Parts: sequence; structure tokens; C-alpha cells
Amino acid sequence: YAHLCLAVDDIQKTTEAIVAAGIPLDRPIKLGGDGNLQAWIVDPDGNRIELMQMSPDSLQARSAQG
Repeated sequence: YAHLCLAVDDIQKTTEAIVAAGIPLDRPIKLGGDGNLQAWIVDPDGNRIELMQMSPDSLQARSAQG
């Protein structure tokens, strides 16, 4: 796999808590091409983890409502 993606309700609060716990962001919050907010961290084994706050009208959110 390329990475693991975790859906979060509030990416700002989530990233603040992660940084406060001593885990640096690999990439800061940005708006992705899919219209969702995302930030990235890396686990101790080097695996990339995407944190995603889904936009209500994104393909991912519509699929999750399925």
C-alpha cells in the first residue's frame, strides 16, 4: 500500500493534539485535489499516514454515506 488514511472530524484539533504529543507533521494541512483537507504524519516504521477531514460533498463522503 502507498499509505493509510484516517478520517477525522476536525483536522485542526487533530493536528494540534498530534503535534502537542511530540509527533511532527510530515506535511501541514492543505486542501487536496479531491476537495478534502489533509495533513500527513509518518509512523515510527516510516509508514505514511494521511489525516483527512472530508468535505461533505466529496466523493469520499458520498461513498461513506452509501
